[in-house]
Amino acid sequence: MRFFIALWLAKLAGFLLRIVSRFTSMRGTNFPGEVALRICPDFIGKVDKPEKIAVVTGTNGKTTTSNLLSSLLRESGFDVLSNEYGSNIKTGVATALLNGVTWNNHSFKEIALLEVDERSAIRIYPYMTPDYVIVTNLSRDTIMRNAHPEYIFSMLDTYLPDSAKMILNADDPISSRLKEKNTRVYYGMDQFEGDLTVDTHLINDAKICPHCQGLLRYRYIKYDHIGQVYCPDCGFRSPVPDYVVETIDRESRQIVIRKGNEKNSYHMISDTIFNIYNEAACIAFLTELGVPNEKIIEGLSKVSIVDSRLKEMQIGSIRIAAIMSKGLTPACNAVLDYTVSQPGTKEVVLYLEDKHEIAASSERITWIWDSDFHLLKDTSISKIVITGYRRFDFYYRLLMAGIAEEKIELAPEPKDVSDHLDLKEGTTVFVLNDIYSVSERDLMINMIRSRLEGNE
Repeated sequence: MRFFIALWLAKLAGFLLRIVSRFTSMRGTNFPGEVALRICPDFIGKVDKPEKIAVVTGTNGKTTTSNLLSSLLRESGFDVLSNEYGSNIKTGVATALLNGVTWNNHSFKEIALLEVDERSAIRIYPYMTPDYVIVTNLSRDTIMRNAHPEYIFSMLDTYLPDSAKMILNADDPISSRLKEKNTRVYYGMDQFEGDLTVDTHLINDAKICPHCQGLLRYRYIKYDHIGQVYCPDCGFRSPVPDYVVETIDRESRQIVIRKGNEKNSYHMISDTIFNIYNEAACIAFLTELGVPNEKIIEGLSKVSIVDSRLKEMQIGSIRIAAIMSKGLTPACNAVLDYTVSQPGTKEVVLYLEDKHEIAASSERITWIWDSDFHLLKDTSISKIVITGYRRFDFYYRLLMAGIAEEKIELAPEPKDVSDHLDLKEGTTVFVLNDIYSVSERDLMINMIRSRLEGNE
């Protein structure tokens, strides 16, 4: 009876929130799940679930991957339950499952595709057994929450079910070792021209062999510690991918993935290396699920990365590329590397702060010293504009990275950024914003666009 009281009151709360959302910009909330769990702590275990459950987890890329998969599954004809507009912790998962059942607790969805925060493993998997687990990567994250990647690895390895089919990144020496007794399928990339063979990053989370503690060596590195490794002492090495990205054609926006002797070409949703990995993960999962390849090809031609993660536009000869760059973690390294690799002259805007964490301890800014800001010394970057509450911390960090003082400008507020840009013909403006700074990002883009279009 306790469960049904939780179900009914939580559904009522969700109904009222949907009415409120008609008059506000609110799209998703985990409040119904909070109600359900407050009344019935094992609600996730008792609520009826779809026949198939897949979860996406990992340090970086899980939101992009889960949102893409939700769209691709719908394009393939599945009736999907997801938490793409809610949170990825216990209350968000409870809300999503609540939305997929009737008032008398009968699931009416065909498949659940849920993004799950890696730290929530201990709170979710004892109550829910996914059939598939897609892992993007494990890397250094917020020190206050996640300590070290091996700590998160041990949590996932302990609480993920032994029955789940694992879809793993072969090029991540950490997450590729998860659940060794499970059925595991790997995706990865071939070596391409321009890949590093010597680690030049400030931080590498996979330097030591997990078997003999010897020093790992890299055949090639894509970014951070993502690449193919081997141990010269004991023979440990990265697994061979089942799904291999063997061609990236940026001009035609196509990637070619090889599985065994079969090769297929797919629309490239983004030319950033980290998003190509996300796309490869989607293709691997959908194929393992049994979705026909022609459906996957058709779906990828229609979907795009969610606007909050990537926003691009062309105004005259000026290109604007706004890329979400996760703060409080060196995950921004991949974005910095991509920014520098792009052709032509660039101006960079940095607004890398979580505005909800301004009152956090002094530990909050330690991550900027682990990040590869020295990459911005590249001669193709003509100016760097820093804004936000922590702009002076970033200013000092860039100076310590060896970037010339005359190349850096400070904008007191996001609305002032446009005034500090040169916006010369043919320039690309990269706006690197944090996960909770989307509204400020849009303000900056609109101010730049207004200036370019000659509007007040």
